[in-house]
Amino acid sequence: MSRFALSLVFPIVLLLAACAGTPHRAGGDAEAVAAARQDYAEALKAWRGGDLTRAHRAVQRALQRDPDNVRALELKALIEQKLGRDQLARESFQRALALAPEDPALITNWANFLCSHGQRAEAERNFLFAAQLSANPHPDIALTNAGQCALRGGDLARAERLLTQALQNNAGQAVALYRMAEIRLRRGDAQGAYRWLQQYLAHAPHTPQTLLLGARIERALGNAAGVARYVARLQSAWPDAPETRAARQLAAKGSVAPRKPAKSIPAHGVSWIRSRPAGHYTLQLLSTTRPNTLRQVVHHARRHLPGVPLATWATNNGGTRRYYLVAGDYADYAAANDALGKLPEAVLALKPWVRDFASIQAQLASP
Repeated sequence: MSRFALSLVFPIVLLLAACAGTPHRAGGDAEAVAAARQDYAEALKAWRGGDLTRAHRAVQRALQRDPDNVRALELKALIEQKLGRDQLARESFQRALALAPEDPALITNWANFLCSHGQRAEAERNFLFAAQLSANPHPDIALTNAGQCALRGGDLARAERLLTQALQNNAGQAVALYRMAEIRLRRGDAQGAYRWLQQYLAHAPHTPQTLLLGARIERALGNAAGVARYVARLQSAWPDAPETRAARQLAAKGSVAPRKPAKSIPAHGVSWIRSRPAGHYTLQLLSTTRPNTLRQVVHHARRHLPGVPLATWATNNGGTRRYYLVAGDYADYAAANDALGKLPEAVLALKPWVRDFASIQAQLASP
C-alpha cells in the first residue's frame, strides 16, 4: 500500500507506511527485524482503528526487537502525540529523523507536529524541504499541509500561495481545493468559495466538513433553501456529527444575508468580446432567435456560474436576429475543455461547447 493517504476527517494530512521496510544496522538480527515488522503492522492496524493502547503496546514491542525501525519510531511519535505526551513524541521523531533525514513522509509528519506546537516557520521549512525531495511522489501533500499550517496561524495570503503551489502539482488535491474554498469564504468572497467547492466535488465526495462549508456559502449568498438542503443532507448521513449541529444552528439564525444583485455579475457585450485575445477560448451556452430565452438563460447561468464572466451578442442573417451567450475566458483549448467538464449539470443541460474568440470576432466583423 502507498505511504501517502489523506483525509478531510483530520485538520492535517497524516502520512503513514503500510509496511516497515527501513534502513537497519549492519549485522542486525534478521529474525528480530522480521518480527518487528509484524509488530509494526499490528500497531498500525490498531492506530487506524483508534485503539491507542494496543497500538502503543505493539509499537513498543517492535522497537524492542528493532530499535532502528524508522516506521515504528514514526508511529510511536504519532501515538505519543495523540496521547498528549509531546516530549516523548518529539524524541521519537528526532530519533527517526536521525536515521532517515530525507524521508518525505516522516519529514511531513514532523512538520505537522511542529505546526501543532506553534513553530510555524520551522514547520514550513520542513514542509517545503519534503516537497522538493526527489523521492517524494506526492509533493502536493506536503504543500497542502504547509498551507493548512499557515491557515491555522491566520495567514490567509500565505496559505493561499502554498495551496496554489499544491494544486499546481496536483489539480485534484481535494484537501487543498476544500481549503481554498474556505479561504475565499473567510475573505468574504462567497461566489469564489462556491466555485472552489464545485472544483472539490469534481474530485472527491462530500464529507461533513464540506457539507457544512456548503451551508455557510449558501447562507453568505443569501440562499436559505440552499442552506436547508445542506442541513438535510447532513442530518440524513451524519446525524450526530458536530458539523450537523453547527449547520442546524446556522439555519436557526433566521434570515440570511441578501443575495448580491445580478448586476454584480454583468453579461458583457460586443466590446468585451472584441477585447479578448483572439487565441483565447470560451464556452458557448446558447444560440437562439428568442430574446426572452436569452434573458432566461442569462439569469440561469448567473445563478449556476457565480463569478464567471458572461457575454452576449446578436447577428442579423436575412432579416432574422440571432442571440448568443458565452461564458468564461480561457487561455487555451485545454483549459476551456477542462472548464466544460466541470460545469454543473444545470448548465451542461444547455449542451455548451468550446469556441475560440477568433471565430466570434470574425462573425462580428461580417456584414
